[in-house]
Amino acid sequence: MNRTIATILTVGSALLCGIPSLFLCFMGTTTVLGASNPDFRAGFVEGSQGMSPDLILPYGLVMLAVSCALVIVPIVVGVVTFRMSKPQ
Repeated sequence: MNRTIATILTVGSALLCGIPSLFLCFMGTTTVLGASNPDFRAGFVEGSQGMSPDLILPYGLVMLAVSCALVIVPIVVGVVTFRMSKPQ
């Protein structure tokens, strides 16, 4: 594998995994911070169609975990592809 292909794979994985993971990390952080806010939890009305307040915190933590896993993907792809590439 030459360095051009390694660069394309690294940039592609950064665009497809890195950028969405940063957005997911932002959403997870705001969900976790919102779930710990008592005013946010008091806004739920009994019998509404929204999500239960008890489920909001786990969803936020799952979003943070998935975003951390997706941030690692471009790093691993870059390290593996550049190690396998031959210098020109």
